[in-house]
Amino acid sequence: EHTEKVKPEGLEMEIQWDGLRKIDEYFRFHIKVHLFVWRYKPVKLDEEGKMIKQGQGEIEIIVYGDLDKDWRNTYPKKGFGDFLRVVNERFFQKDRIEKLEGKLRTECQDLMNLMKKFLAQKLRYPEETL
Repeated sequence: EHTEKVKPEGLEMEIQWDGLRKIDEYFRFHIKVHLFVWRYKPVKLDEEGKMIKQGQGEIEIIVYGDLDKDWRNTYPKKGFGDFLRVVNERFFQKDRIEKLEGKLRTECQDLMNLMKKFLAQKLRYPEETL
């Protein structure tokens, strides 16, 4: 999903990405990334005698991770089926759920660090801030 608004101080953008990864028939990772860009303006920079197009603005990146359980609706949502699902998750699958949640946290943090590293390679700072 992508939205843009043109404002006097610059372009505002909101970008949303959703990713799903199947772990097995019962669990899957659902990772969502939201990027917000404010006051974006295109600029031209002189780099080694060549003018290159760049952008100037502010960016915020938010990464969310959810562990989807029973994503194939193995258990009915009401009544005895829901009771069985709760018992399964609280008692039989509890350790596995904790391990998968830890792995999901690690993967979200790794994704965030990868995005920061990529952006750090592309960023240029105005001379007055150095």
